[in-house]
Amino acid sequence: MELKEVYTVVGKPGLYRYVANAPHGIIMESLLDKKRLRVDMSANVSTLAEIAIYTSEGEFPLWKVLNAMRTYQKEIYAIGKTTTKQEVVDLFAKIVPNYDTERVYESNMRKVMKWYTILSDNGMDDFTTESRDEGKDAKADRQESPNE
Repeated sequence: MELKEVYTVVGKPGLYRYVANAPHGIIMESLLDKKRLRVDMSANVSTLAEIAIYTSEGEFPLWKVLNAMRTYQKEIYAIGKTTTKQEVVDLFAKIVPNYDTERVYESNMRKVMKWYTILSDNGMDDFTTESRDEGKDAKADRQESPNE
């Protein structure tokens, strides 16, 4: 499974994969519990390949953030509801040191970390994307890190 095949639905927790078309919508399956859900045509649905994190230099693609998270996998899995805001912010700052502190909130950080655990639990460990990014080839993109 690739990031372009994984979806997030605004207002619904977790991540989903497309299953089929339905009258006035689509059928999605949760990657968390495998339950199916009908999503209306008016719902805001995005693939993870389309999502980016705001940084001081612009936008940083989610797949690069997820690749950087592999280094901190143990700490990310330890994040829970009782984890303080400062602990979450400190960990995210290690992953994406130049994130935009005014536009990336703690809730965004927790969500991305939760997505990482869901994807990892579903056997995804390489988050590179095959799409080209601003004329660069995918191999060059895979070599970039968020610390650059």
